[in-house]
Amino acid sequence: MQNKIMVLERIEELWEGGVEIGRQVFDKDGNSLKVKVGKGGHLREKWDELQPGKAYKFAMGEFKGYPYVEDFELVKDVFVAEAAKKLDTQQGDAKNHAFALSYAKDIAVAQISKGETVNLGKLIIVAEVMFQYLEGNLTPDVEKTIAAIMAKSKKGDTTE
Repeated sequence: MQNKIMVLERIEELWEGGVEIGRQVFDKDGNSLKVKVGKGGHLREKWDELQPGKAYKFAMGEFKGYPYVEDFELVKDVFVAEAAKKLDTQQGDAKNHAFALSYAKDIAVAQISKGETVNLGKLIIVAEVMFQYLEGNLTPDVEKTIAAIMAKSKKGDTTE
């Protein structure tokens, strides 16, 4: 399997039956990996090396079709770590853009199915506002407006 590079956002302990069995690491998008004990317990000895805000390269293996962490190491090369952080940010942006465009597309489909005219300009604005909302860049007043639009769309009213 391929190595994965992650910039860690948070780390949680994993427990099973009162026994600590590993750590689960998360990036800012909620993607996660479980770092368990490892062969001979070698990963258990490295759990405390995992720190939020740092980039790690995880060597991945596969067992019965399921991926697992074989080993990990801190990405010490500043350029690689920065590239990993940038990629992490770009992936989050891409997901939010895709969601915003999908939302606008769903509005257009609803309008077309009702025989309404689709206003492309409004859909582009809806997509951009939704993206800004997902990025956390909107004021509470704008968020209220978006919530009202979303409530209308759930009721089938796609006019505004």
